[in-house]
Amino acid sequence: MMPIIDAQVHLNMVGIEAGLVAMDACGIDAMVIDEFRGFDPRGRPLPAVPLPGGSVRHVQPLAELAVTLHPERFAYITRAQPDDPDLERVVADVAGRPACLGLRILPFVPHPPSAGEQPENEAAVEALARTLVGGQYDDYFAFAEAARVPVFVQVNGIGIAGRLDAIRLIAAAHPALPVVLDHMGVAMPGSRTHRPDRFAQFEEVCALAELPNVHLKWGHATRLAEQPYPFPDVREVLHRVVAAFGSARVMWASDWTLDLEWSSWAESMGYIREDEGLTARERDDILGGTVERVLGWSP
Repeated sequence: MMPIIDAQVHLNMVGIEAGLVAMDACGIDAMVIDEFRGFDPRGRPLPAVPLPGGSVRHVQPLAELAVTLHPERFAYITRAQPDDPDLERVVADVAGRPACLGLRILPFVPHPPSAGEQPENEAAVEALARTLVGGQYDDYFAFAEAARVPVFVQVNGIGIAGRLDAIRLIAAAHPALPVVLDHMGVAMPGSRTHRPDRFAQFEEVCALAELPNVHLKWGHATRLAEQPYPFPDVREVLHRVVAAFGSARVMWASDWTLDLEWSSWAESMGYIREDEGLTARERDDILGGTVERVLGWSP
């Protein structure tokens, strides 16, 4: 069996040593760290350092320490701002760091993630989607495509449907760019009572499979469950996604530090590992093989 790799964890929320203990307890071999500490006043993810001219450059001190101490267990993704004056070098530097696997773009959410019904959150995601295809990110995607740096793009949110047209336009314009649709691309429930139509947008998500450079990060999926573990309703949708994309383009991510209301870390992985409706190869792909191939990391 291939190593089990979690494609996204905010390890800074628990720490390196606690993370290792939890990984061993759950049977998870490796993880991709997304070091995230909120947003600055202009809605840019932290941690970051200011640059002359007003942009910022993102840093990952905990992630870099983790990969130095335990290179067989940890890798990480980073971010870049489209107005970074040295953007081409910053993107090329990602390609040159073995433990840095890609870039991630996510929307600024002015209200807490659980407040998915806030109209300001909806407006923020819409603004990002317009920005992604409005010219501001043209160089960003071109540089990433030239360097073959995968880019995770989140165009959805808590209670906010994905702006999937933006993903389609980006992927079509940059056919050599590995684009990873973040967190399934659909509206995610923010609470047990605030539950938009959970599966309505998956038909549109699956239609993106016709673009061969689009991959899907199966993250926060247990939020969609109405049935208890092993979440048969969520399994059914995962089977649809795998039928559309093929398992080699789907990667599991728990984001478990933000999802403990919905499932444990072990449960968020176990329902896939134990799913006899998938072949052994499909389970291996989703739980690690796709990360190895698409992100180029073999822990």
